[in-house]
Amino acid sequence: MNTVRTVSKQAAVQIRKWGGQTVAPRYTNYGEIRRTRRLRPCLFAVRSMNLVIDRTMLDELIAFAQHDFPEECCGIFVGRRDGADIIVSDAVQSPNIAQGNRRRDYQIDWKTLLRTQRQARADQLEIVGFFHSHPDGSTTPSQADLHQAWPDCSYLILTVSTGRCIGFASWRLDTGRSAFESESIVVSKRMATK
Repeated sequence: MNTVRTVSKQAAVQIRKWGGQTVAPRYTNYGEIRRTRRLRPCLFAVRSMNLVIDRTMLDELIAFAQHDFPEECCGIFVGRRDGADIIVSDAVQSPNIAQGNRRRDYQIDWKTLLRTQRQARADQLEIVGFFHSHPDGSTTPSQADLHQAWPDCSYLILTVSTGRCIGFASWRLDTGRSAFESESIVVSKRMATK
């Protein structure tokens, strides 16, 4: 039988293990255990997801998206993970090699992707995300974006209208890999360290 310690008869904050599950005993006025109830897991420990990027790097991405307008620009984020945060150390611009309409679709050059992956490994970093623009569109991911998405990566989408960036948002694939979840963008004043 598991042991139960009582702090006081009025306020018992005792938790005991019973059958491998955590339960909290309920006490009568005399400190006797009447019945037990299962504890619910704490839902407040969930940490928000953040994309941490340098201000100068973000300005360069905006300029790149505006330069490639009316076609979509694209590229790769290299960095590291810190819990739920993705910290970007470098943003590698890639030519858009999409075969169809480059105003509505993008494809990262595979040579750029391989070169970036090798360099990231050499620097003890990893590919942590991707970025692209939506000319005259929204910052919401499209179905094509969902089909191309890598798990556990950030996706920064920049919206460009009439040659000017009017917004950006970051997304991550949900655990079921069926939809994107929004993530916060934290713009730092200094460059992220490698």
